Amino acid sequence: MVAPGGLVVFTVRPGAFIDDTSPNGEMALFTPEECAAARLAYDRGEIAYKPYPNSERWGVAITPMAYLRKLFPVDFEILRSQFFFQNWTQMPVFMRRCG
Repeated sequence: MVAPGGLVVFTVRPGAFIDDTSPNGEMALFTPEECAAARLAYDRGEIAYKPYPNSERWGVAITPMAYLRKLFPVDFEILRSQFFFQNWTQMPVFMRRCG
């Protein structure tokens, strides 16, 4: 769907999100065991995900760069990623379609 040379921007939650202990934050939805499992998945390069209560389609997803590289191994290159200063829980990742 993206022409060669075109850009795609993904917004992902970085690994530091797993360590957020805010009582009203989204990681408060995770049990300590689920947090540990999320950290292990993230460290293995896998997406860590838990659906929101009462939702089958939406949830908390923490995405490592290695997951994006596995998802798009050939056709895209990661150009850069950068945190938003006003919201450290969101990290845009800029990717360019090769070819």
